Amino acid sequence: MRQSDNFPTRRVQILADDRERTARVLEVLRAMNGVEVIFQRLKAGDYRINEWLFERKTLMDFAESVKDGRL
Repeated sequence: MRQSDNFPTRRVQILADDRERTARVLEVLRAMNGVEVIFQRLKAGDYRINEWLFERKTLMDFAESVKDGRL
């Protein structure tokens, strides 16, 4: 029995900021069944799924954001 026989595939639409086009995580997301990635300029965050907003940061960028008060 295939997995799809037991569980219907759910569609997930991820809005990705167009400045994130080269992020490796997008390669993984786009390869997943039921995931659609749409690029557009987001006012805040890097990715949006429904009402959830995600901001990816490297450790150094995170530290700088805390240091200068952006976070």
